[in-house]
Amino acid sequence: MEKQKSRKWLWIVGVVVIFVGLAAGATVILAQAGLRPPGSQPQSIGDDVTTVQIRAASAVESATQASGSIVFGAEKPIVIEVDGTVTDLPIAVGDMVETGDLLVGVDTVTLERAVTRARLDVQTSQNQLDQLMDPASTEDIADAEANLASAKANLADVEAGATDAELAAARASLAAAQAKYGDVTADLSADEQTKLKASLEKARVNMEKAQRDYDEIKWRGDVGATPESAALQTATIEYEAAKADYAVAAEPASDAEVQSSVSSIRDAQERLADLQAQPKPNELASAEAQVASAQSKLDTLRNGASQLEITASELQLQQALVALEEALTNLQEAQVKADSPGVVTSTEVEVGESVRSGQVVVMLANPADLEAEVLVAEVDVATLAVDQRAEISLDALPERTFSGSVLRIAPKSEPGQSAVNYLVEVALNDADLNGVRPGMTAVATFEATQRDQAATDGAWLVPGNAIQQTDGVSTVRVVRAGAPFTAVVTPGAVQGDWRLVTSQELTSGDEVIGSVSTYLSSDVEAMIGPGGPGGPGAAARNP
Repeated sequence: MEKQKSRKWLWIVGVVVIFVGLAAGATVILAQAGLRPPGSQPQSIGDDVTTVQIRAASAVESATQASGSIVFGAEKPIVIEVDGTVTDLPIAVGDMVETGDLLVGVDTVTLERAVTRARLDVQTSQNQLDQLMDPASTEDIADAEANLASAKANLADVEAGATDAELAAARASLAAAQAKYGDVTADLSADEQTKLKASLEKARVNMEKAQRDYDEIKWRGDVGATPESAALQTATIEYEAAKADYAVAAEPASDAEVQSSVSSIRDAQERLADLQAQPKPNELASAEAQVASAQSKLDTLRNGASQLEITASELQLQQALVALEEALTNLQEAQVKADSPGVVTSTEVEVGESVRSGQVVVMLANPADLEAEVLVAEVDVATLAVDQRAEISLDALPERTFSGSVLRIAPKSEPGQSAVNYLVEVALNDADLNGVRPGMTAVATFEATQRDQAATDGAWLVPGNAIQQTDGVSTVRVVRAGAPFTAVVTPGAVQGDWRLVTSQELTSGDEVIGSVSTYLSSDVEAMIGPGGPGGPGAAARNP
């Protein structure tokens, strides 16, 4: 976060640096290299011609300055190792923490339940192992023998199949179901119709006779208590019952009654077939397996567990112990604590937020691990190297300077800037960094290095406006011993008002016709400070 802010600020400074550097370049060149014409003013050849003394480029050293800001050397992400909901966040950005301080806490209810389950699994596995290791008691062996006898008896029953009594009962049930179906579906016979009609007619005659007897005494006030009244009621009921019997017998069976009869026949047939098919293969196999299991348990009790069984039980116990250890670790990791002293640079979660294992929750930095991040112009970045020494000055602490060394040089330029600059990270190596804080404006002055001799042999610094182009050939007008002549040159890098050229015709002491914007005496640089106009905040390249 701090690095991003410093980079954003630095690109603004870089734009200013370009303009300031161009203005300051020529003056710094002259001040450091001692470049100035004889005396304190340019030499004239005539009233309107000025000359400037050239200087060998191989005699000039290079020192580079670049502006930026102080940042933390490295931020350490603190990761949570469990899932949960944040319940504690006792820190804020800028807080100093010590080793063991709580940074983030999550809800532990689920984790505590996991520990409880893991402990139960360990206890269960331990009990199973103990049972295998302990000799069986007399009661245990007796129970196992009884279970084996029961399993053998069941096997014998299955092998014997159905008994004659079971088969006879099944056949009888089938016959009864078939007879009932015949009764339901058969039509009423003539004899049955005659019998039902006779019963109905008899009941009608009895009812009419009882009615006549009742009519003879119905004038009496106590007629309801007479035998004739009771006889009429009985005869009437018997007549209605006979009439209902006749109607039911004459009515055909319903579909439900027929289907019920058919279902009864089917069930009886399946029951009989099932008994006749015994013993079935699956029932026989199941009974045999029960016998084998009972026999194995009895043998184990008598002989003790085998080594394979003991080993398997021990492995199961070890797995349960590992699961318990993991559950306890997860419970412990529900509280994220600092593993080293540091300053909180950001918090990535809030109370009530759900977090996942592996998520970054806090960023910490070592307050003693500070760097200066500076932007170096493209013309200067090639002069720098990793581990190159530098001197750091701070606007906030003008009375102090700090030693540093180059840690990293960006492989590509910073995007989104009008000038081409490269980010360079410089470590602050001083043990005493009291008062230095991230965000402070910093200027890095890199240790001067001798220009590459192969690149500067035969190279000279001349005013840029002294070079003339004619038919693609570059020349300068030279004054040597008061006599002017034209020298062919090959132009190189621009250094402010100056231009690097190579030529075999130039020699030390030559003057060329041209001019520069400023001439400095040797003490001017000390008055305006390093970097020329703009002070320490400006970056300049001083050839």
